[in-house]
Amino acid sequence: MFPFCVVRDGISVHNTPHRDSNALLVVPNSADEPAYVPALEATGYVLCIREPDWYEHRVFKGPDTDINLHIFSPGSPEIRRMLLFRDWLRSNISDRQLYERTKRELARKNWKYTQNYADAKGDVVEEILARAQSNTREEDPSRSTSLEQGIQWNRMPSTWHTDAHTLFV
Repeated sequence: MFPFCVVRDGISVHNTPHRDSNALLVVPNSADEPAYVPALEATGYVLCIREPDWYEHRVFKGPDTDINLHIFSPGSPEIRRMLLFRDWLRSNISDRQLYERTKRELARKNWKYTQNYADAKGDVVEEILARAQSNTREEDPSRSTSLEQGIQWNRMPSTWHTDAHTLFV
């Protein structure tokens, strides 16, 4: 068992058809796969993306849901970006609708690789993130450094339970 943290609610837009829900797991060293991969695989998760050149990022598909479990190490800037994006979409109706429209349009296409889909929505995601970052700095400068309040540190569980939007431990 080792310490890890998990975002207890998904990083996704609910009510968007054909979308995968995203969850975030932060482990001490995401490159140290033997420390966490066996526990995830034992509960049905499948390692589907390995990006050692991009913050040692890993993605697992959920066993019985359309969950994308993103794995990072502490200090990765993507942790903050994912949480900022989630929080912004929850509070900003127009950007949430823009993101939902974009995902709906892209869901109509057949993608050879998941990354092609991710790349296709990249400009919209960056546009939304820019507004979120600008607004966060204007409203509360400390907010950008306190996003980690959305995560909870635990120990690696022997079992994992998921639903379409949340990773529970």
